[in-house]
Amino acid sequence: MAQIDVTAKPRIVLVCGGTGTGKSSIVKRDTAKEKRLTAFDPDGEYIGPTVRGVTGKARLLEVLKQHRRAPLRLAYVPAPPPPDWKKSPQEWLSGEFDFWSRCAFAWGNCVAVAEELADVTTPGKAPMGWGWVVRKGRKRRMKVYAITQRPAESDKTTVGNATLTYCFKLKRAKDRKYMADEFGMRDSVMLDVLKPLEYIAVDDFGRVQSGRLTFPK
Repeated sequence: MAQIDVTAKPRIVLVCGGTGTGKSSIVKRDTAKEKRLTAFDPDGEYIGPTVRGVTGKARLLEVLKQHRRAPLRLAYVPAPPPPDWKKSPQEWLSGEFDFWSRCAFAWGNCVAVAEELADVTTPGKAPMGWGWVVRKGRKRRMKVYAITQRPAESDKTTVGNATLTYCFKLKRAKDRKYMADEFGMRDSVMLDVLKPLEYIAVDDFGRVQSGRLTFPK
């Protein structure tokens, strides 16, 4: 368990956007130099030369214990449900997410990246493990990145506690309206006209910035 630090400031970054708009790219850019990172990565898109892929609960625990305080960049790819699984695939995925969240919280002193919240949370209160990460992670010196294509269908615990929110182009009018309300905008016009790789960013002081994600040539 990571040492508690009550002086640490919260760092919870919510990144919203449709597929291919740049949301995962900005997270990868901003976390590229982090020495301790764990990502919930159903599609395995974070795995690469500097990020190790792991599948299976037992293996995740083993690797985290081996790197209790050491540098490690890890992407957890959930295992598929077993053949005798009676419930829905989403329930299995949600269970994998909760287990990863609890492990990330216990590991501490790290960056935790959660891909596609709407697949593993609901618009209500965050599930227990993820709730620990969002509400108490700062005491474990955690930075949090939460990514979703559908913010209106993702948990309100994350949305309400975000210290910085990036909003890329959202395909659904419902989601654009939802984020405009969260930003305190009178309407969603600024979000309606976003193009791929363009974003509106708002911090917890209500300061608004617009930008466009660029890549090194």
